[in-house]
Amino acid sequence: MCWEDEKDCELSSIKGRVLNNRQITFSNVPKRAYNGDVGLQIRVGETESTPSYSLTLSPVDRGFPLFLTLGIFVALVGLIVFFVQKGNRPTDIDGTKYDFWSALLIDQKTNTYSLTRLQFYLWTGVAIFSYLYLMLSRSLVQGQLEFIDIPQGLPGIVLISATTTVVSEGITTTKGSKGGGNIKPEFSNLITTGGLIAPERFQFLVWTILGVLAYLFVVLWQSPEQIKDLPQIPSGFLQLMGISSAGYLGGKLARKPGPFINSIESSIDNQSSLVLNIQGSNLSSTATFKLNKGEQIPPSLITTTIKTSEENASDSSLAKILEIVIKNPKKAWYENGNILTIYNSDTQYSEQKFEAPKDLNTSNEQKNISTPITSSNDTEVKTSPEDN
Repeated sequence: MCWEDEKDCELSSIKGRVLNNRQITFSNVPKRAYNGDVGLQIRVGETESTPSYSLTLSPVDRGFPLFLTLGIFVALVGLIVFFVQKGNRPTDIDGTKYDFWSALLIDQKTNTYSLTRLQFYLWTGVAIFSYLYLMLSRSLVQGQLEFIDIPQGLPGIVLISATTTVVSEGITTTKGSKGGGNIKPEFSNLITTGGLIAPERFQFLVWTILGVLAYLFVVLWQSPEQIKDLPQIPSGFLQLMGISSAGYLGGKLARKPGPFINSIESSIDNQSSLVLNIQGSNLSSTATFKLNKGEQIPPSLITTTIKTSEENASDSSLAKILEIVIKNPKKAWYENGNILTIYNSDTQYSEQKFEAPKDLNTSNEQKNISTPITSSNDTEVKTSPEDN
């Protein structure tokens, strides 16, 4: 090496510069010759500094491991998406197509976003990202090429997430799904069941997000030249996540299955009543109904009939196919795009659109359907073609 005031320094030499009696800088250090953990000693005359100072020399820029981690992570996810999505059609719900990313979270049984799936994907993604960052930092910056072990606690949290997902699916299969709520998936599905806020789902989501953000913060707070291993997840937090998962699963067990409407077929019977054939799951024969999210249909005008009962249901009033007959329907109820909402006894609900009866025109001509008209004294008066 040579010092700044020397005139015969070679271009390849390490250059030193004395800033003051307490500070020296070195530049032009060859990356290939000096990298990883090295020791530094300074000699003045015959005196050497002891002990030598340990430092890490990196052959790459400080931010390179993070950007490379992001690139590899995105490439891995993109590769998986490419092969999984190839040949699969986008999920279509009420005319809206949901791409692969949204479909990953959608529970096909209820067309709602799944909380357990979100938790599993988040913790799995954090584990993969953190491991890549540690491995690239150790190998590229610190010069330590090794197969790095997984820290304690991280497999446990991923196991809790996976177990919660599997057990949740099992409960849904044996006990029944939650209510479908609104027609299209909404992010509020993560903390609601059948449109009702569920406290156990709320706390489960909050602890999941806090845990993921805290773990990422601790990992990325460590610089690439200093990080030695991934942070261990405290046993207390593992216990908390276990309790949170148990509370979530306990809520699914304690709560009744909610209604979900898959489709509705409308028709008109010989009494000029509107007949709705509802197909779905956990449809209660004692439910109440609303049209267009606000207009409640009087129970006295409704007759319900179970066409196909729900299999293995503890409640005999639940059906997979439910037929409701509405007497004296309003003219607007025959139009396309009406929304029917079913409320089970625990107020979980599901809604779905239905189209005008296919036999509407034929019924009007052949059956002389009477259309209710409300007079000024609020008394229904029926008219038919013979009155004109």
